[in-house]
Amino acid sequence: MNLDQLETFLAVARTESFTKAAPQVHRTQSAVSRQIQELERSLGVPLFERLGKQVLLTNAGRMLLNDAPLLLQQTETLRGRLRDIGQGVSGELRIGATVTAANTFIPDVLAQFRLRYPAVNLNLLPGQSKLLARRLRRNELDVAVLGSQVEEADLTACLHIPDQIVMVASPDHPLTKKRTIKPAQLDGVDFILRESGSDSRTLVDHWINEQQVSINMLMDLW
Repeated sequence: MNLDQLETFLAVARTESFTKAAPQVHRTQSAVSRQIQELERSLGVPLFERLGKQVLLTNAGRMLLNDAPLLLQQTETLRGRLRDIGQGVSGELRIGATVTAANTFIPDVLAQFRLRYPAVNLNLLPGQSKLLARRLRRNELDVAVLGSQVEEADLTACLHIPDQIVMVASPDHPLTKKRTIKPAQLDGVDFILRESGSDSRTLVDHWINEQQVSINMLMDLW
């Protein structure tokens, strides 16, 4: 049984005639008759009684007539949903983002996306860039906002957003009295940094090593 056969069946049931049903389904009378025969053969029961040019529903035909419209409606609904998914306007979007991105600009971006595509279910997973990149490669995410350059050959960065890393200190810290701070002046200074492995920590560690500065780590901030 297929959808074309169901539509033909409904047309014949409404008109009680193969001839009258033919133009409604854009087929010849012989094609309509053949489709009904194939439908009856696939179901294993007669659906119509042939009385000359008139056809009447059997008990099985009346049962199918009761259910066929709902089947067609559900199928059309499913077609529409699948079409929307194919066009990117419904379904699920799995998004990965660094903790910094997830706590800053990502909420505004998702809010705008939600207004434009209300039928899309959004799932946000915060994490470190390396972990998110692995999830992308395993197809556990559809897109990710990373805090470092993509090194995997099979992943492509579509957009780069500039950002800055700054130092924050207490107002009474000696360094706050200076207009400019040279890297050497950070030797022995107490620091609280992001956890090891985070993108900002990786960038800071790289800069510290590059400048040959020795800081005093007080705490990792998770």
